[in-house]
Amino acid sequence: MYPKHHAYDVSPIYGKRPSAPQEKGRRLRQREKYRVRPQATRQLPPDQETVKTPAPLWRWIKMTSITVAVTGAALLGGLKGYDALQQVGEEYPIRTVKVYGDFVHIQPDHLKALLKPALFENFFQLDLAQVRADVQAMPWVEKAFLRKEWPDILVVKIDERTPVAHWDDHRLLGSDLSLFDQGEVHDLPDLPKLRGVERDIPVVWSRYQKLSEMLAPLSLTISEVIMAERYSWRVLLSDGMELVVDEKDWDQKMARFIKFYKKIPESERALLVRADLRYDNGLAVKWKKKDDNPSAA
Repeated sequence: MYPKHHAYDVSPIYGKRPSAPQEKGRRLRQREKYRVRPQATRQLPPDQETVKTPAPLWRWIKMTSITVAVTGAALLGGLKGYDALQQVGEEYPIRTVKVYGDFVHIQPDHLKALLKPALFENFFQLDLAQVRADVQAMPWVEKAFLRKEWPDILVVKIDERTPVAHWDDHRLLGSDLSLFDQGEVHDLPDLPKLRGVERDIPVVWSRYQKLSEMLAPLSLTISEVIMAERYSWRVLLSDGMELVVDEKDWDQKMARFIKFYKKIPESERALLVRADLRYDNGLAVKWKKKDDNPSAA
């Protein structure tokens, strides 16, 4: 049989266990042992303490002199740079202006007067954007391209506007569908007249092109296209005939008129004054009698 185990005092063998306050004190002593303590500083007596004195006057004068010298050097350098720039401007002027383009309506005298201020301007300081804006402000100039060629050449290339129609009574319509003033040009080619709201320029021009294409096989030429309210169209032909057609199924109504026109004898086609195509199943025409009195049919 194994003996029973009983709790007994082992302090004689391992030593007496320290109490809680003693254990806490031991730990504090170990911490104090490994703590890094600051170096002791020596304090001087009050009569030996150093007092900061203001900088001597000569040091302030020195710093002020250096500041004035640096500022003066910068100003002197700026003035010399400005003088050098002025000298460069006088040494590198624009002496030649070359203009390229196929001109039909642009007046050379006006263009020469416009480009004359660019002569003898400084090659480096000439504002190409401003000169380009001035050239493109001319009525018949569509685009202008400018560049400089060393050492004293200004090259100007101009695209002249191509008019395709009269718009209203005062302006012209360019090939890019932009409006411009006619200016002092009077020898214009025979152009059609277009009328309508300015925001509908693309619509009016497109309708003119389609109508011209449809009437070309009949040897009929359009002299004027008028867009009225609600997209009602009046088409005046070069022989004096007038066509009226609305927007609804306008292409089918034009095809009906072309079919009718082909059936008219050529000797009587000149008597047709007006054709109203705004009907769904037919058209109304007005004839001119041989004694020049029109009659409706």
